[in-house]
Amino acid sequence: MGVVFYRPSYIILAAGVIFVLLFAAAWMRNVSFLWFLLSSPQFSAATKLKVFEWTFANLALNTTPLRLVLVLAAALLAGINLALLVFYLRKRMAVGRELGASAGGLIVSALGVGCASCGSVLLASLLGFSAGAAALAALPFQGAEFTLAGIGLILVSIVMLAKKINDPLVCIR
Repeated sequence: MGVVFYRPSYIILAAGVIFVLLFAAAWMRNVSFLWFLLSSPQFSAATKLKVFEWTFANLALNTTPLRLVLVLAAALLAGINLALLVFYLRKRMAVGRELGASAGGLIVSALGVGCASCGSVLLASLLGFSAGAAALAALPFQGAEFTLAGIGLILVSIVMLAKKINDPLVCIR
């Protein structure tokens, strides 16, 4: 991984992905408020920017400590994973199991994004709100299991990509 993150472009890519995922996690539950804020002429540009300044405080204040740690870990690992994947694809220009594990980890970890009161946003939309809420209530960590599974898949993908990056392009005898 040192080969990849020695280059500033991959650090910037990973940081950008982390920022976008944390921003999405903070605003996913408040999309209607965000739309109202951005589309309403009642608020000045300064007020709109002030709300965005509090985005990450909103994430920390409206989430349990366990979910906050899981969201931070998933975002960090997804940023690292995407930077490794881009490096690998540029190096090899071939897509294999690594892409499937990367996409699978991101999708499964997204199933767990939500809060204890409303449950997982994505799972509720897939199952319907009442069925999703009932399914999440039956789980011991109210949906955090999906984020843990996603983190596990992302870690597997990172390990697979790191091994592939360290492999030589041609067989050396």
